[in-house]
Parts: sequence; C-alpha cells; structure tokens
Amino acid sequence: MNKYDAKLDGENKIVTIRVHDEKRRFKVFSRRSGQCLELLVKQLENGITSVDMKNAYNIDDNKLFDELKNASGFKPFMNKENKRRDSKDVWKLDLKKLWSASKELKNEPIWFGKHKQTDLKKFEAHLLKKYGECVCNISKFPLIQDTKRKFVSNMRKPAIDHRRPKLKGGEDKLDNLQFLSHYINEMKNQQCAACEDPKCEKCALAFPERSSIIYPTKEDISYLEGVKNNF
Repeated sequence: MNKYDAKLDGENKIVTIRVHDEKRRFKVFSRRSGQCLELLVKQLENGITSVDMKNAYNIDDNKLFDELKNASGFKPFMNKENKRRDSKDVWKLDLKKLWSASKELKNEPIWFGKHKQTDLKKFEAHLLKKYGECVCNISKFPLIQDTKRKFVSNMRKPAIDHRRPKLKGGEDKLDNLQFLSHYINEMKNQQCAACEDPKCEKCALAFPERSSIIYPTKEDISYLEGVKNNF
C-alpha cells in the first residue's frame, strides 16, 4: 500500500480514506478523533505523536489517541511503538488490517465504535427466560446491575453482546445475543474487530456452548468453565 490519503469531513465526523483507487468512509466519535485518523493515514510510515497533532491542528490533548482508539473503535488497528520521538509516544495505523477488516462491510459510513446497550434492553427479559439467570456466557460469572463498590465490578457488570458482531453482519435478534460481563465484552470486541475470518459459528467467543477454542487464535479457554462463584 503506497498510494493512500485521507480527508476529514469535520461537520459530519466522517473520514474518507483512499487506498489506490478505492475509497471507504469511516465514522468517528468527534472532529478531533477524525483529525487524528486523518493524520495517521497521511503520516502512515512515520507515525504521529501529540506534538504532530499540535503542529497540524493546534490541538494539545493527551487523550486524543484514547478517543480514537476507544470511542471510535480503532484500537485493533493502532500500534504504539516502543521508541519515542520528542519524548512522546509514537502511534501508527495498521492500514492493511483496517482495509481487510472493513472489506466485507456494506453499510457506509463504517462505524467501529460502541453500540448503545440501551438499544438491546428490550431483549433482556427474553435472554433471562432463555438462560434462566444472568451470567456471563463465557466466564460464567454471575452478573448484577448494581456493581458499585463490588469486588471485580467490571467482571460482574452485564452487557448484551452480539455473538456475530454487527461489524460482520450480525443482527439484533435473540439467537445472535448473549449475556457477557462488561470486561469480557470489551475483550471480545477487540478480538472480533481484528479478526479477518468470518466463521463466528466455530469460535468460543461467539458460541461458547459449542466450542472452547477461539477460532482465529486457536487458544483454548476451557479453563474458564466452572469459575462461577457467589460473590
């Protein structure tokens, strides 16, 4: 990939990335995270630092990269180099991985960010009826709504997860939903965004009832079975 460019539509928070003669549009959380993505593409080989963002857009904010990684969902496609430039962390975009992960997506602009859990609340009662109790389908930890001052609260906070992610064509249907802890759901989202294989049905993250092997990495997570405890 040696012919690439990016252009930000700040009003609509959309970054259009061109690789050779192909263009794709990516939705971002904010104008400044779009500026960050735009510069990451333009300085693909050398990477960028917060100093580069200051020079290019007069933005001086240490949380710039966190916003693009987390709120906009680009964490699987960003790498921090061990070496530092001007005493600042150097970030690079893995454009090849981004292009591969987005090649099957039909809806534009492409959105990697979090989907609101409130949109899935209508399925909660049906999931409770289906599973009989609210437990993380991967770790088997019991989940509770009020996690304030609770031990390992991020492992007990409930999330409703798309087994096959929307990123890969998953739908808002009961058979495609499961309870996961907030922490496990975050980890699964990172794996799914970076995974280039569409065979979700064989993956333990999507269907732990069928397998204990994470399909793309071949990791066996069977040790998680039986860790359910009464906290």
